[in-house]
Amino acid sequence: MALYDLFDLDTKFGQYPAQTGEASITAGDFLKPTGSTEATTSNYNSSNLISVSMCDANGDEAYVCGIAMQDQATSGGNISVGTKGIFLLQANEAITAGTQVCQIAAAASMKVIPAEAGGRQLGIALTSCDAQDEYVLVLFQLGPTGAEA
Repeated sequence: MALYDLFDLDTKFGQYPAQTGEASITAGDFLKPTGSTEATTSNYNSSNLISVSMCDANGDEAYVCGIAMQDQATSGGNISVGTKGIFLLQANEAITAGTQVCQIAAAASMKVIPAEAGGRQLGIALTSCDAQDEYVLVLFQLGPTGAEA
């Protein structure tokens, strides 16, 4: 589970609707675009936007587009999605500062691992951790998948 964006400085985020029928999204969940559009009314005009859903199945780690910045229990309701910034993320194994990280390829896991293990680069670990379930600061800035790196 990602915790919080620690610094507002240069943080980037957008508003997207949660996919219709999507189970609750929790702040800190990794999100993916659904590939479908949902009609939504937000602070702007009514328009068709690409909706988002949790990265909760094997293979979803290649499609991470951001981190949920808030809880959203309403199907189709708008949710803020962080796409750049410094976040505190839970590690699935030891990570060394300076290492590229990606989401672990496991259903419903919101943990990160070193990117050399594959997956889409989510950013650079700014701190180290020694074991599973510890936390690392990550400069979250999406990069290519492991196959493209």
